[in-house]
Amino acid sequence: MTTTVLVLVETINEYLHIIESNDFHVILAPTPAERAQAIKAHGAQIKAVLTRGPLGLYAEEIAALPVLEIICVIGAGYEHVDLQAASNRGIVVTNGAGVNAPSVADHAMALLLSLVRGIPQTDAAVRRSEWPKVMRPSLGGKQLGILGLGAVAWRSPGVRLWGSACRSATTTVSPAMTWTTPTAPRRWNWRAPRTS
Repeated sequence: MTTTVLVLVETINEYLHIIESNDFHVILAPTPAERAQAIKAHGAQIKAVLTRGPLGLYAEEIAALPVLEIICVIGAGYEHVDLQAASNRGIVVTNGAGVNAPSVADHAMALLLSLVRGIPQTDAAVRRSEWPKVMRPSLGGKQLGILGLGAVAWRSPGVRLWGSACRSATTTVSPAMTWTTPTAPRRWNWRAPRTS
């Protein structure tokens, strides 16, 4: 039997054929108008919803989907999914916390290197047929402090790479802006794990 999936996410078009080839009927509704129309027209058949945190799924929408079994949220956030309404109906809510953590952390490290080495400015100068003779600093041997080192950064190969090149000190800031002490020595001299 084919399962009907309401897809609210606008960025997965290249993967829709994979979903459809696995015996799922996909209803694509990335705009608010299409979403409302899809729920109105097909609500009785929709068993799964694929969404993102900012798009969410609201209580009145959940109520209009009588056979809904699962709400899949792409990414970590589920801020606009009505968890209470889902829980009241026994609907499973999943999210992809940490799935893109390595990519996000690597991008942060790339931005850091770009800033320190002035890559955008140097690139623009070279495109103007200039070759600036400015000495840029290296991060090797420098102290690197990272605030909010959580799941994103620890899963990044970039953090391990930079951690082995720099003396790094890290901490986490709670939402109330109070400092918490990680379970590590006060003075950190983090080294990348040895590989054989």
